[in-house]
Amino acid sequence: MMCNVTRASVALPILRDILDKWQNPSAMIQAPVPILTEMLKPIGLHVKRASRMILLSHAFLVDPPDFSNLRKPTSPKKRTDGTHYPPTPISHLPGVGPYALDSFRIFSPYMSGGGAASREKEALALLAEKYADGSDTASDVLSPSLGFEEWKNVTPSDKELARYMVSPLVSCHKYLVLPRPHGCNLDMEMGDRRF
Repeated sequence: MMCNVTRASVALPILRDILDKWQNPSAMIQAPVPILTEMLKPIGLHVKRASRMILLSHAFLVDPPDFSNLRKPTSPKKRTDGTHYPPTPISHLPGVGPYALDSFRIFSPYMSGGGAASREKEALALLAEKYADGSDTASDVLSPSLGFEEWKNVTPSDKELARYMVSPLVSCHKYLVLPRPHGCNLDMEMGDRRF
């Protein structure tokens, strides 16, 4: 919502200011719309963003995400491969579209597999161990699978999420099982990514 048609470097400081002022959904629904709108003005779409933030906060309080109640996305949009997004605990919230769904499935520590970010320390340790004596190659750095990991099945259409999914840090333990992001050519030997 904050980074739609706005660079993160511009939007994130404003988001931090907003979250400092209204620190949770209960506080956000009480936010005076004129003040919130004024804070959002520098990044544009301020009236729309303000109303969406309040609407999302209200929906979160009334019907919070629940992992025992996975829901189909309310958006009729399909993924780039033509299939529908799988149900998630956040799919019913207003404003949750493809980027939010992909991000949630990649990074949420509550999804099966613990999210990609939870594996970064493991990936770095594996790289350090494998390359310590200089005898191994990148294709040898495969972590053992610990069962189904949701994040490995995400093929994001967003270019930044796609870059993350093919980064050496993330890919080092899922080479050969990583679906290629839409529009991405990956040279597995050199790790070169072209979008």
